[in-house]
Amino acid sequence: MGNVREERVMSDIAAVEGQSAGPGLSQVERVVDTFVAPTKTFTDILRNTSWWLPFLLLVLVSLVTTVVVEKQVGWGRVAENQIHQNPKQEEAMANLTPEQRASRMQTTAKVWRYLSYGSFVFILVFVAIFSLIYWASFNFGLGAKTMFGQIFAVCMYASLPRLLTGLLSI
Repeated sequence: MGNVREERVMSDIAAVEGQSAGPGLSQVERVVDTFVAPTKTFTDILRNTSWWLPFLLLVLVSLVTTVVVEKQVGWGRVAENQIHQNPKQEEAMANLTPEQRASRMQTTAKVWRYLSYGSFVFILVFVAIFSLIYWASFNFGLGAKTMFGQIFAVCMYASLPRLLTGLLSI
C-alpha cells in the first residue's frame, strides 16, 4: 500500500514538473488566474516564486483605503468607533476628565493613522508568519519537500481575494 501511495505522489510530481517546464505565466496572468484559474497560478509558483505584484496590489489598495478613511471619516471618528466597540475602553474613557479624554482620543487617532499607513509592514509580517507555520507543518508534519519561498508566494497570492474587501471599502 505504501508503494502505491509513493508511486502516486511521484506521478503527481512528474505531472507538475511537466507543466512547469513551459514558459510560465507572467505576474499579471498569475494575478488574474488567482481568481479565474487558481490551479494554474499555484502550479506556476513551483517554477517561479515571485510574489512582488500581489504585494504591491495589497499595499496599493490598503493605502488608498487609508486615504479614503482619512478624508471621508477622519481619524477622530475611527478612534471613537474603536473605543465604542470595546466596553472596557469605553468605561475607562468615561472615568477620565474632559481634558484627559481629549488627549487620549488624540493619541488613539494618531495611533490608528500610523498603523493604517504602515499596514504594508503588517502584510509582510503576517504573511511571513503564516508561511512559516505552513512550511513547518508541510515539511515536518506531513513530510513534504517544499521551500519557504514557494509557501510565501502561495500565501501572498492566496491573500489577493482580500483586495475585494478593500475595493468595496473604498
